[in-house]
Amino acid sequence: MISNYDSFEPIRKIKQEILLDPTYGKVQIDQKNADHLVPFHVGFSLMELNCAWSIHIDSVCKKVAPVCYCINQLRNILSEQILVMYYFAHFHSVATYGITVWGASTESCKKAVRFITGSRKRASCRDLFKKLRILTIPCTLLLNLLTYAKTELFTNTINSYHTYNTRNDKILEIPRHRMAKYQQCPKYLAIIAYNHLPNIIKNYPTKRFKIEVKTFLLNKCYYSLNEYYFDRL
Repeated sequence: MISNYDSFEPIRKIKQEILLDPTYGKVQIDQKNADHLVPFHVGFSLMELNCAWSIHIDSVCKKVAPVCYCINQLRNILSEQILVMYYFAHFHSVATYGITVWGASTESCKKAVRFITGSRKRASCRDLFKKLRILTIPCTLLLNLLTYAKTELFTNTINSYHTYNTRNDKILEIPRHRMAKYQQCPKYLAIIAYNHLPNIIKNYPTKRFKIEVKTFLLNKCYYSLNEYYFDRL
């Protein structure tokens, strides 16, 4: 899994070479359409040359759509507990693979949860997620980002430059950057998400931290990252 924006450097270099040389690789390339070339494989994920993930998102949606259909067909045969296990095995594992890099949509997840519980098409899913103890896709992304920040980035706190005990000693330092694209990388998102956490959760040791964060997210059930950022914790 890519966990640093610098991992995209080879792709950016290839793109630059293509734009400078339209005959790159002995194939005539229209510079206006350089961003829409055949996507790269990053691990088991698909990534476009302009560092976008729309093709991968479409691929994931196509994979999980049959799973939603199967859950809908099996709900009158299998118990809710078995359907939840089926969901984690065939839907959750596919939808959340590499999620720290590309993010995800929660609509297909809502559909699967409605099928598991036999709820109506327009029924609110927030209570259903809490009942089944299933994380929404954005909450799964937050769990991965927060765990990454705690285990890999915690040494870069504001308090690491001095020994004074200040009220912001658990705040992670935001790296300086020039491009807005950097704000979409996992490291930046992890820092912003971690800094928004309540201090009582930040103070837990690493092993306990992930358990407490998961419980916190299961109870909150966010549908987007912005919903988390605007929540006054």
